[in-house]
Amino acid sequence: QFTPDVGKYPRVEFRAAGQNVGDARLQAAEVEATGSLEWPVVRLDSGRARFADGSDAEVKGHGNLLTRNIEEAILSFSGPLAKRWLPAGYWYCSKLPHTSPGTISPPG
Repeated sequence: QFTPDVGKYPRVEFRAAGQNVGDARLQAAEVEATGSLEWPVVRLDSGRARFADGSDAEVKGHGNLLTRNIEEAILSFSGPLAKRWLPAGYWYCSKLPHTSPGTISPPG
């Protein structure tokens, strides 16, 4: 949804959903995302992914597209899916929250 704003660009609100999203390495059975863009700030109010093994991931946060800064990102993960990336003998608790600011770097 586009809404006129006082700046040069309109305010954008988005909602997206899909099934079987990903590639051969990682695929989510279901995904949902809602957020907004008020240039240059993009907000992800809610992002959820559910995987075939019952694992869930949730993310929310916001960042500045102009400066490429992530102002806030909160990630919560539950289920066995993340174990594939851990070294042998390592484990994590059933709920893995993480909050992190940072910079978005261009590829290459």
